[in-house]
Amino acid sequence: MVLNRQWLSCFLILAACSVSTTPAANNDAAVGLDSGAVADAGGTDAGIVSDASTEPTPVTFTDTVSMFHLNVQEYGYLGDSAELVGKVMDLFDSLDMRLDIYLTTWMVDEYEAKYPDLLKRILTTPNVSVSYHTRPPKPYRANFSDKDGHDWYGIWNMDAQKQYDEIKLFESFGVDLTTGQRTSAEGGFAKLKRLYGRAPYVAGDEADGQALQTSVDKVFKDLGVTFVIGHGREAYEGDLRNDVPLKPEVIDAKVFSMDSSLDGDACVMNADGKDVYDCEMARCANGQKKPCTVAFKMHDNDFLADDSWWLTVYGKKVPPWNPATTSPKLSSSAKATMWNRYEQIVRRAKEKLATYANVGAKDWAKRLK
Repeated sequence: MVLNRQWLSCFLILAACSVSTTPAANNDAAVGLDSGAVADAGGTDAGIVSDASTEPTPVTFTDTVSMFHLNVQEYGYLGDSAELVGKVMDLFDSLDMRLDIYLTTWMVDEYEAKYPDLLKRILTTPNVSVSYHTRPPKPYRANFSDKDGHDWYGIWNMDAQKQYDEIKLFESFGVDLTTGQRTSAEGGFAKLKRLYGRAPYVAGDEADGQALQTSVDKVFKDLGVTFVIGHGREAYEGDLRNDVPLKPEVIDAKVFSMDSSLDGDACVMNADGKDVYDCEMARCANGQKKPCTVAFKMHDNDFLADDSWWLTVYGKKVPPWNPATTSPKLSSSAKATMWNRYEQIVRRAKEKLATYANVGAKDWAKRLK
């Protein structure tokens, strides 16, 4: 699907280009792993470890609930990303609202190295549920690697056990953003799990093809994830994919797509954030199954640039890639318009808490127990 320079952002990759990479074929031996056996990347004790016992104020579920997702992936404009994430967290903290933050593996690395205080804040803020998102160049990422000419890593031709082994290695080690190969450094879901002190609550791990999706979901299940995401379908409490709970999500409100509605969602066409919120929540309230969940979604890059970095860099689906490729930044007025509209949505959600609860992945996880 082509996104016509909507409120998506571009992501540029700076430091990863200079990281030395061990080819995948040799990587297992370099870190002491047999090709047929998978172990967790050890990592060091140094780093940012959250207080996993910190709990948010309890929430009471209503028949219709809101969630707010922020996908953090803007490697190219890293400083702008860090500033934006801090600003979003300030907003949610001031309103005592729930926020789910999804981190890609390279953003964990870069924030740890360059913005450790911000990463610590993300990992330890009680009202934030930390989750994880896969993106290219992970070779099993949906809409990126397929059996019709774009299987650059050969993962489609592997049997189920080999797929599982390879995916788990990719989720235990870093990834070179130019070649797509694993590095010898700790990375992926396993690194974020160590830093967070528990498995991230949700994995955005969509893959192409049922066989590959089954292998991907099994890896994340074994790594301890609570939920996976299933875009393109309504997901209610108790729904499963490959024996893993789907994160409840009936309406996928892509707030960044004001220019032209994605997925036929007319609500996001409203310029006023209050109207966006009221429209989406009313749609969900009319649904027959409860609780009905509206997920309001933004990416850090939506506030910063014209197009997504990973779409810009990895539109060519075979290596090598040029992670220094960027998309133009938004104008100051466009940035202000996007922020003001988003802030209106969040503040409207606060005003409507008596009718529509605001919940996070932590709250859904508690309901599973």
